[in-house]
Amino acid sequence: MDDLSPMRPVVVNEDVPASEPWWPGAVGLALVATVWIYAFATHPSGPVAWAVGGLAILVGLGCFVAVTRRTLRENAGHRIPWWGTPPVRPRQWDLLAGVASPLMTVGVVVVAGLVGRGFWPVLVFLAAVVIVAIGVNVVHNRRSSTGDPGRFGGRGSVTSD
Repeated sequence: MDDLSPMRPVVVNEDVPASEPWWPGAVGLALVATVWIYAFATHPSGPVAWAVGGLAILVGLGCFVAVTRRTLRENAGHRIPWWGTPPVRPRQWDLLAGVASPLMTVGVVVVAGLVGRGFWPVLVFLAAVVIVAIGVNVVHNRRSSTGDPGRFGGRGSVTSD
């Protein structure tokens, strides 16, 4: 029987290549550092500060949602531990995860400084993000332990291992 027989399953290696380019991480970290320097080295005010703060919040939230969805999809059928790394982690360093939290935090700090409400808006926003992330993890772990495939796949789904 040859290697291309229809009876033999085809194994596809979906791992990330070992040598990823360095420049996306450098650009992402430079962007985050620039926004942090803008927020804390100057006294932002006016429409530019509103734009920078709002854009940082939106981009940070977008990255956070994307990395959360990808982590749940990669770990379909596996429980994600509360402390430590998930069982399936194909990347050594994830650009989206490394940029999401700092951008969200600095965006909320800039907007809270513009509004003049102190640190309470920052704490409320970050607490809301943490509560949502915990809720998503609880739902994922419950589905993976019961075998309910749900939306992202589970133990009983076709896409699980």
